[in-house]
Amino acid sequence: MTADHRFKASYSGMVCDEMVLLADNTGDSCGLPASEHPGPEIPDYIVTARAEAAAKYPPHVIEAGGPDHYAATVSQSLHHAIHTADWDAVRRIAADPYAAGDDIDMAKGALAGAMKGDPLTSSTDELFRIPPMRPEPERDSYGRYRLPDPSTGRKTSWTRATTLKSALTDKEGLIGWKQRFAAVGMARLPHLGERVLELHAEILACGKDWRAAKGPKDAMKALLAELHHEAGGDEGSERGTQAHTLTEYADAGRLDEVRHLATESELADLQAYLDCCDAAGIIRPPKWIERIVLNLTVGSAGTFDRLVYLPDGRLLCADVKSQQDFDFGFLDAAAQMGQYVNADGVWDHESHTWAPLPDELDRRTGLIMHVPVGKATCELHEVDLVEGWESAQIAHRVREKRARSKVMGWPYRPAAPAKDRVLTLIESAGHPDALAALWRDLGPRGEWTPLHTAAAAARKAELLTGATS
Repeated sequence: MTADHRFKASYSGMVCDEMVLLADNTGDSCGLPASEHPGPEIPDYIVTARAEAAAKYPPHVIEAGGPDHYAATVSQSLHHAIHTADWDAVRRIAADPYAAGDDIDMAKGALAGAMKGDPLTSSTDELFRIPPMRPEPERDSYGRYRLPDPSTGRKTSWTRATTLKSALTDKEGLIGWKQRFAAVGMARLPHLGERVLELHAEILACGKDWRAAKGPKDAMKALLAELHHEAGGDEGSERGTQAHTLTEYADAGRLDEVRHLATESELADLQAYLDCCDAAGIIRPPKWIERIVLNLTVGSAGTFDRLVYLPDGRLLCADVKSQQDFDFGFLDAAAQMGQYVNADGVWDHESHTWAPLPDELDRRTGLIMHVPVGKATCELHEVDLVEGWESAQIAHRVREKRARSKVMGWPYRPAAPAKDRVLTLIESAGHPDALAALWRDLGPRGEWTPLHTAAAAARKAELLTGATS
């Protein structure tokens, strides 16, 4: 059975990793009909999981190898469709509830940009005017990296390093910012208000049935992304992506391939970056540009921007940042790079194997090259990665606690009242004289009550009845 016909299926709340599902009923990778396959009988729990998967996902998703493989295939198709201006294909992906959320948002943005037709501001051109220098890694339907486990070789989904560190981020400002842009988008596209109300009603009608609610929730998410984009909420990140990509080409010695695609403002930002790094004597080896690493301690994977040499000989992890300022501090960057420098391996794109990070890599300090978009300036900042790594491990523990949140509480059940010791002695008495002895012993101590007198009388009657029968 090939890896393309494996996916994660849920059964009784447990995840059966890499469960084998036949793409059809005619046979498997051996070419034999299922009825003639010499292997063992399929366990009942796998049969049940297959049936549940078939009920949850349409045939084309299962035939693609399950939701994760399907989402990865759709992601590749989306990039090709946008590059070739196949807008019908992009529209299908934008409406596909089984595509990854990031890809749905990208498809919506690309369509909006294409309709505007502005070669410098449309989402399509902003995202792909300067193409990525390296292919995107395979991701699952949640955007997590799909990479081989170093121990087993089995492809596994790993939490993104950027996702993990966000467990420590105060999101109040970000949420308010997104709400404002969604409101502005609604003001510009008021005809979508009715659709928002329809989807909201559908979601409420689903109650606690999360499977039924998935469709309208995904549609609502795509609609909000469209409103956010219409208000210009994506412009900063898109411009930052372009500026970041330009620095990669320049440091790799391939700038001439894309120089003609850059704007004057982007080239000015790039020149500021190059001048700043050269003045500081920072060497950026091409082999250490945009490399994927895996951190087994916190179960994360990510892509560092650079490993660079400083004039004093130190080898540091470096990150190119294009945000406008660091008014909120360096926690995010430190926690992110802390995961990178303490990673267990770096992915070799050519041999498709894990290799160790250089022994000389400084695990204590990182470097930020801050190139705010449109400012034609660059500043360097050192970052404490010891504290950053501690923060990343705290974030990991926070996520573990969140995963356990449902088992931290349970329905209240009153404890059974403690058994009365005297009643126990009365019930176990084997002769009326034993009852009298109990009364003589316990009465002076104040342990004998009218309840015990009644119980002793009942027990004496039982004993006498038994003696005469």
